[in-house]
Amino acid sequence: MEVIKWLLNAGPTVFLPMLLFVFGLILKIKVGKAFKAALMVGIGFTGLNLVIGLLTDNLGPAAQAM
Repeated sequence: MEVIKWLLNAGPTVFLPMLLFVFGLILKIKVGKAFKAALMVGIGFTGLNLVIGLLTDNLGPAAQAM
């Protein structure tokens, strides 16, 4: 039960790559290839969150000033 709570509290940046890795193994993709794909999705998701956060922080006050 604690493992499930930890996974749900980890957030989508951690949970999505883990889910993709397990799904890849279910589809019988090689472990290395599934791990690499999951890692790339995690990095991409983190980068996307960083860009959206920067845009929100910098453009939010400018949009409210209008």
